[in-house]
Amino acid sequence: GRGKIADYLEKVCEQDLNLIQMACSEEDKLYGVSNAPELYPLLLRSNAIRVFESPELAAGCLRRFIDSGKKYEWKKPQLAPIYSVLYSQAVFADAKFERGRLFPVGALREFREKGLTKIFEEFEKEAKETKVSMQKPKRLEPIAFEKIELPKYVRPKKPKKKEKKEEIKREKPTVRKSSFLVASEFRDQYDLSDVSVDMNKFKYDYVFTTDQQEKYNPVVQKMSTLNSLKKMKKEDKVGTQKAPFPLRFLKYMIDREMHQNLFNVIQVVGERFFVRNDIDKGVNKLELIELKNDVTTQYQWQIIILEES
Repeated sequence: GRGKIADYLEKVCEQDLNLIQMACSEEDKLYGVSNAPELYPLLLRSNAIRVFESPELAAGCLRRFIDSGKKYEWKKPQLAPIYSVLYSQAVFADAKFERGRLFPVGALREFREKGLTKIFEEFEKEAKETKVSMQKPKRLEPIAFEKIELPKYVRPKKPKKKEKKEEIKREKPTVRKSSFLVASEFRDQYDLSDVSVDMNKFKYDYVFTTDQQEKYNPVVQKMSTLNSLKKMKKEDKVGTQKAPFPLRFLKYMIDREMHQNLFNVIQVVGERFFVRNDIDKGVNKLELIELKNDVTTQYQWQIIILEES
């Protein structure tokens, strides 16, 4: 009857209220909400990302946090539709406040940098001074002014030219190397026949931003079909030293788990081919690699850098 419906609605509202309070507290266990893929691009568009110096670093840290928190997550299926609605509003409606009109992260830091930390202290000081000035002034005794003799004018000496201070040479910050480059240098240093790339670290060496994913996806999809690969192999000798694959091309497919596209590459050019390192700035080095995904790699994609025979 009507009483049961009212009780049910009251129970649902109470559950939703508890869910909101838990999500807004510091005691929730949502972590990266890996079961809601829409949350990743939403967070990349948020004001909090401005704290990081580079978008690639921010995206990598966020992806690592989501992956590491999967096993601890407190999963609530009723939250999934909320993320879908927010993502739709952000992407299709081009909303400027898809995270809500929150106080932007970093605003307090900007206030401090502009010298506004003592704004309330100065306001209190001004209020006290105003309060004092409202009191009746005491009768003051007249002040006797003494005669002041001015000193004789002396022409100032020209200041000596300051010696130029020796410029302090600042050490350039060390450039972070990708796991691919680390493996390559290790193989060269010890003259090894092959070295496997640490794929777990390589996953976070260069993370594609949301804008890059939207830009690369149609290109990669088109260039990794069997017909396109066969045409490039016949006309351009793709996979050879003359036309190596860009490393980002392979990494994008591995990160996005585009298994069929990667098997297309192996089927057309083979497991061994040349790539150009376009991830590490200033390197642009050709490498002969082997791309594997079988029982020996536990059916995970593995890049092995080989010695050129």
